[in-house]
Amino acid sequence: MTQITITYDDVCEQLTTATDAVTLVTPGGRVLGRFQPEPTGPVSIEEIERRLAQPGRKTTAEVLEHLKNL
Repeated sequence: MTQITITYDDVCEQLTTATDAVTLVTPGGRVLGRFQPEPTGPVSIEEIERRLAQPGRKTTAEVLEHLKNL
């Protein structure tokens, strides 16, 4: 993976305070990619429950069945 050093303080501040995935875009709105911050410590029970409640989750059996059909 290529490493890019961020030299703008405002961008560094925004990325370091992000708690969830961030979409990086140019001033013109072109999507450059996504930034997923590294976990900073143990995940709370509330955060685990929030993540589990997100739509689109699949069971292991559903994933395996999908892979078989590829």
